[in-house]
Amino acid sequence: FTEITGYTSEEALGRLPRILDPDKIPSEEYEERWNTIRAGHEWRGEFHNRKKNGESFWETASISSIKDATGSITHFVIVIEDISARKQAEQAARIDKARKARHSQELETIKAEVGLRQATRPPLSPLSS
Repeated sequence: FTEITGYTSEEALGRLPRILDPDKIPSEEYEERWNTIRAGHEWRGEFHNRKKNGESFWETASISSIKDATGSITHFVIVIEDISARKQAEQAARIDKARKARHSQELETIKAEVGLRQATRPPLSPLSS
């Protein structure tokens, strides 16, 4: 966590993950996430977030509660992984796929136009000597 986000342990301990300022997470989604965790269930997901220095990054996270002997939640633990490189590769693959589909469609259009021209061309006349 500290390596990825730039926050020190002291800055993060005891604070809700809002210190990371998740980008554009609707309040309802944020509340639903924490209701799941407070109910003792693990939450897993991906979201766009911000490091301490303001740099944005994609992460996958797993957040769980830690309970004492009586079953009361005493702490939360979060494990994150920076998946920015994977997200960038996925985006590049989507762009490449769309480009190839567009080129393929253009090629088919050209083939159809050429075929139409050939089909409507009058037959060649024999050469006379």
